[in-house]
Amino acid sequence: MTASVDDPWSGLEPTEVMELLAPVRNPWWVSGGWAIDLWLGERTRLHDDFDVGCTHRDTLALLGSLRGWEVYAANHGRLKLAPEGEALAGGGLWLRRKGAAAWDIQCPEVQLLYKAKDVRRKDHHDFDAVLPTLEPEQRAWLARALGTLHPSHEWIGRIG
Repeated sequence: MTASVDDPWSGLEPTEVMELLAPVRNPWWVSGGWAIDLWLGERTRLHDDFDVGCTHRDTLALLGSLRGWEVYAANHGRLKLAPEGEALAGGGLWLRRKGAAAWDIQCPEVQLLYKAKDVRRKDHHDFDAVLPTLEPEQRAWLARALGTLHPSHEWIGRIG
């Protein structure tokens, strides 16, 4: 599936983003819903955007390879990047997931913490899909982080 002219991020696949960012030599990783699906090793839902993270110090190097893309400041101290204003997250914890293709992705427990701030239907879906795959240490980290940032969050009781 490729991006449409009217909505360049619609249907954008991870392999297309990897090709787009191939010239970038600084670390970057997949964030957002695609990070969840890459963690799970399958596409579990439709994605209307594609989030890419990098460290703050590497932001300029990443952006330098994307001439012609719109960049603007977004909430949570992150940058958003996309043609027509979709997303590039800056900062975060990431890991390399081995599989059919090796991807650097946002750690799923960290991604769920980001999603917990303003939970949408797709965030509940991602939580339900990822929770059974988390190791006890990842579950404990997420429970502590949610308890600190969102002490009455509905997910805390479900982490177990």
